[in-house]
Amino acid sequence: MSVIHTLCVFVGLVVFVKYKYCDPLTSHMISKHDQIFPYFVTEIGASVPGISGLFIAAICSGSLSSMSANLNALSGVIYKDIVYFFLKKKLSDKSGSGILKVIVLAVGTLSTGLVFTIGLLGEIISVSILVASLSLGPLLGLFTLGVLFPKANSKGAFYGSLGGFVAVGILAIPAKFYEMRGFLKYPTKPLSISSCSLFNQTLTETNFASFNTPALNDSVTFQPPSFFKISFFYYTFFGAVMTIIFGLIISCMSKSDILVDRKLLSPLIYKCLPKECREEEKMACVSLQNSSEIRA
Repeated sequence: MSVIHTLCVFVGLVVFVKYKYCDPLTSHMISKHDQIFPYFVTEIGASVPGISGLFIAAICSGSLSSMSANLNALSGVIYKDIVYFFLKKKLSDKSGSGILKVIVLAVGTLSTGLVFTIGLLGEIISVSILVASLSLGPLLGLFTLGVLFPKANSKGAFYGSLGGFVAVGILAIPAKFYEMRGFLKYPTKPLSISSCSLFNQTLTETNFASFNTPALNDSVTFQPPSFFKISFFYYTFFGAVMTIIFGLIISCMSKSDILVDRKLLSPLIYKCLPKECREEEKMACVSLQNSSEIRA
């Protein structure tokens, strides 16, 4: 994954250098930032037959493989945690297989329908990061809570993750609403259209001014609170921090004795453990009231 992410960064740098002096969005060659990479592929591959087709085939095959795995995993979770929990006495192997297929079909149909809704929410990058951060933020917070804080317990983990989920929603959903209404705009890198050629004519400064007519909402003086101006790239981090904070508070309030295996904690916090727990042969200790008590 590191190699893939590195390649994606280099591809983004190449696209930026290519259109630094001829921004397709400003010159109205594309209507959204999401379209810039397909536009780049079609422009570069225009002289080479088949390049655009290979690009589309790669996108479709990659998305289909990911979607099939995600649909099967989500259907399995729904079946195991919900359907099987309530109907385990009435289910057989044959009926369970049929229910799984129905769940996959229902989830796939719902996902296909949501495609038309996501298209109305603006740019796909911010929407995808927003949706992912609702789960990835609390999940990161849960792992961090477990390996760095011995006092964390099950109640703290549950309510902490729930609090992190709600906190990200309170931040991200209004911010997306403000962005769609034009009240919130994220700064971009400096771009120009000085080297563009449209209809075989070089754009002049007069043309440039016409392409940058202010939007309808630009004249509105309303400014969203600074809290909602946080970049969507920080939503996952924000969710993780809130999960840890809520989890620690709930864990301290619940005051339940739990046995923490030393092997489950990060070596970074070994020095913060009670003296008895620092010994290599002591593999577990109680983390709350009776933190000095050692249990085998």
